[in-house]
Amino acid sequence: MSREISYNLPGYGFANCYLFGEAVDLYNLLDNSGLIEKTKKTYQLGTMKYVYPGAHHTRYEYIFTQWMLISNIVVSKGERNVELSLSSSLKEFETRGWPLSGGTVMQCLALLSNMGHMYDTFTSSRILFRLLLESKEQGDGFYTVYKRNLPHSVQHVFDDLLSKGNYYKLHLFNAIHIMQGLLRNPVNKQICEISIHLLTQ
Repeated sequence: MSREISYNLPGYGFANCYLFGEAVDLYNLLDNSGLIEKTKKTYQLGTMKYVYPGAHHTRYEYIFTQWMLISNIVVSKGERNVELSLSSSLKEFETRGWPLSGGTVMQCLALLSNMGHMYDTFTSSRILFRLLLESKEQGDGFYTVYKRNLPHSVQHVFDDLLSKGNYYKLHLFNAIHIMQGLLRNPVNKQICEISIHLLTQ
């Protein structure tokens, strides 16, 4: 299964790419949920756009460029089965009943690793990070609820992130929260489980 999408990239012009396999399902789910539109309004360099007017590229443009590069590799020489090099074995997915290709995994990761960004990107992450830290210290519940809604396998990773002050990865936990919320609809079960697995790895 594949889907061709196009976008007018600033400084480049109209470009096309193919999404493959479960990346199509993930795109459709997030598009129907309004999250693709959100990435089109989230600036990749966040508040830098207020200082440098040329720093206006959006998260979606960043995602689309990655999709386009992956798509070009996969369809090179007319072969749709070109394997992309990954650090982990794809057999891990097959044993779970998810026969994913390397291209599909990489396209899903391109979207998943960007959709958890908030408006103004890392500036917003820093504010949320501080609120989580204060909540943890004061025991007011926000930290507890945020952590409780994460899979058990990454709760210690989240605490480690807080202890080290690394707000640069908070968007990945936000993405997990988004997929956990979408998982409540049984129709989305498989693509949400795949997405949460990719994010937690």
